[in-house]
Amino acid sequence: MYNSDSFFKKNNLSMVFPYDNHRLSLCEDKNDSSKILSAFTIDDEETYDNDDAITVMKTPDGFCLYVHITNFSNHIQYKSVYDEEAKKRINTIYTPVWNFDLYSRDIVDQISLREGKTRETISVRYDISNYEIIDYKVLNCTIKVEKNYSYKEFDEKLKSNKDLEFLNIFANELREKRIQNADFSSFNEQLSISEKNKKLFVKTNDQLVSFGIVSELMILANKTFSDYTIDNSIPAIYRSQSKSDDLEVLEIPADPPISFYKNVSPVEVSTEYGYHFGLGVSSYLQLSSPIRRYSDSILMRQLDNWLKNSTMMFSENELTSIIKSTKEPVQLNKNKSRNNHKFWALKLIEENNFTELSGYVYSDSRNQYVIYFHEFGFFHAIKKIDCKRFYKIKEEIKISYNFIDPNALYIDGILDIP
Repeated sequence: MYNSDSFFKKNNLSMVFPYDNHRLSLCEDKNDSSKILSAFTIDDEETYDNDDAITVMKTPDGFCLYVHITNFSNHIQYKSVYDEEAKKRINTIYTPVWNFDLYSRDIVDQISLREGKTRETISVRYDISNYEIIDYKVLNCTIKVEKNYSYKEFDEKLKSNKDLEFLNIFANELREKRIQNADFSSFNEQLSISEKNKKLFVKTNDQLVSFGIVSELMILANKTFSDYTIDNSIPAIYRSQSKSDDLEVLEIPADPPISFYKNVSPVEVSTEYGYHFGLGVSSYLQLSSPIRRYSDSILMRQLDNWLKNSTMMFSENELTSIIKSTKEPVQLNKNKSRNNHKFWALKLIEENNFTELSGYVYSDSRNQYVIYFHEFGFFHAIKKIDCKRFYKIKEEIKISYNFIDPNALYIDGILDIP
């Protein structure tokens, strides 16, 4: 149905892996069941690469919360053919029809936190009283995944389970404290193009309560892993962002409203920790998605080795070398992901034969406007010579067009509709 080969070849995207299907040696239910924690995941309904899971238990003083991250350090060896291919791919790139995975699907099937499976994890245990963290511990765990919830399913679960409602209150408390010291108080809806019954559609999970819960718990866990590496002098790959002193906020009056932040300080990736003003945390790293991001798997290995052997797998110099070798591919993949989203958005427009499109003026240069098409989540430039009048920044603009070429990311014959 979707003729996409030329686009994917141009963007150097491949689903072919240079190794045969392989069975990993994973822990199974033969483990001592008394040491296995029951856990659940909350993800998109289409997710198959479940990186993280949660365990919640009531205690006399409040709650005990575990955030679990899958740990496949012992099953995919560093510098093995699987690891080397993942290093080339950098991160998973998603499309509505198929994905360009970091690891092959058969490997992902064996390391993902799937319902009914027993998995090894790197976890953080939080002891919580009155929605305040009293203590935490980073540790290796073995979990049994009892349920893979979709965001919608877990939202329904929250309505009938008072114990789980604690997660929503706790996540809101975390967010309110965090944004007090953050440059950004909120983020825009993350639109994605999905497919069902061979039809493309726009999807967002941002307005679901459970999506906010998972987002805050992952920020918390990554912040905790960062604190732990600092406290124990473990070299790590940190992400920092200095304060954006010249920050400009562009408010687009769409429904829901959209905020664009301009003149934002860049995120710095290094072995030196620093404040992350974008998130409002004193230090930060990313470890929560080792199945999807290669750098997360490096920190997974580093922490796993420390927890088991009290030794470091990577020196600071080795991590610096990894940062340098992956810097350019990371940026290339960001561009690929952005182009990939626009490709599928244009496919959706083409498939539905939309004759008019609506957007907002994001920027104004000498010869063109850059328009943000908010209903589909992409930018496109329009020549001023093709417009019948002048437009102001933030002003809504409606256009017609002759045809769309998704492979070239091109819209031809654009004219504004006054």
